[in-house]
Amino acid sequence: MYTKTHEGKIIIVCIYIDDILYADTMMIENFKAETKTKFDMNDLGVMKYFLGIKIQQYPNGIFVDKQKYAIGIIQKFKMTNCKLVDTPITHGNKLRKEDVAPLVYPTLYKSLVCSLLYLTITRPDIMFEASFVSRYNKTNYRSWIS
Repeated sequence: MYTKTHEGKIIIVCIYIDDILYADTMMIENFKAETKTKFDMNDLGVMKYFLGIKIQQYPNGIFVDKQKYAIGIIQKFKMTNCKLVDTPITHGNKLRKEDVAPLVYPTLYKSLVCSLLYLTITRPDIMFEASFVSRYNKTNYRSWIS
C-alpha cells in the first residue's frame, strides 16, 4: 500500500500482484494519467470486485460482500441441499480430539476450513464457527488461503 499527501489531500494505492486499487479525495485523474505514462494499463472504471470481494459504492458509503464466494463454497462442498440454520453450531458444544473420527479426506477438510476463514473477512458473524472447526486443522492457514 502506498500513500501520497498533497495540499491536505491524500491518495491511497493498494497493489496486489497485477491488481491495483486506489482511493482519494481529488487526485485520481492525475494519478491515472501519470501511471499510464509509466506502465501499460487499462482503466476498468469504478471497482466492482477486488480479491473476490464485491464492492458496491453509494454516495453515503461502500458495501462489501462475498455472497458469490459463499455460494461457491456451498457448491464446491456439495451442500446445496443442506438444511438452513440460524446458528451453525449448537451453543455449549464441546469437541475433544478423541471424539473426532479420523478424516477420510483431510485435504478437503483443510480446504473447507480455510475457505470459511477467508469468508470471515466480510462475515464476522461466522468467525466463532470457522475458528471452532479449525481446531483440528493441522496446516498453516496462510498457505491455503488464496
